[in-house]
Amino acid sequence: MLDIDLRGDKRKRDFVDQYEVTPVVAAKLPEIRNEYGCCGPVTDEFHIFRAKPKSGTGAADFVVMGPGCAKSLYLLLDISPNKPLQPTSFFRKGADIPEIYHRLCPFNRQLHDAIWLLCLSWRVIPKHHSLDALTAIYNKPEQPVDSVWAEKLGATVAKDRQGRGMIGIMADLRKKLPDLRWFKFDELETYWT
Repeated sequence: MLDIDLRGDKRKRDFVDQYEVTPVVAAKLPEIRNEYGCCGPVTDEFHIFRAKPKSGTGAADFVVMGPGCAKSLYLLLDISPNKPLQPTSFFRKGADIPEIYHRLCPFNRQLHDAIWLLCLSWRVIPKHHSLDALTAIYNKPEQPVDSVWAEKLGATVAKDRQGRGMIGIMADLRKKLPDLRWFKFDELETYWT
């Protein structure tokens, strides 16, 4: 993640002048812990943008913003803001599901679900490999992303402090969210060894 202070319009304009900036995801996750964006602590709503240096030197990275900063950046970029995903809502039985979700192929849907369930459980925003995977999923929802993202997510899940797999994580989440749907991960299990 880029460690950058984007407080104020001038800093945002300079940022847009120096980087190709594209939105990746906007989301609302309850009880996020110890997460910081470009202007300070991130609450339950956050927006993540991909930033690639226009100079051609340096790798692309991500920047996290709260809704206020993101609104200003969307205006500078002259694009419509992304409506925040709300996994706690659309993961519930009978809930309205975002349009893009219907377009996800089975592999991408399972990877998408696993990333957001892990974020809900660990009370964190998606980072590093998870953001790269979500970017790939949202760019080509109907086409399965590279299996390397499933392998990397499997390695991340293996770091769970309580030693839970995705089924255990779901079971624990259902204690707080009793109407949480059950998810299948049969497309991913071969990569989680």
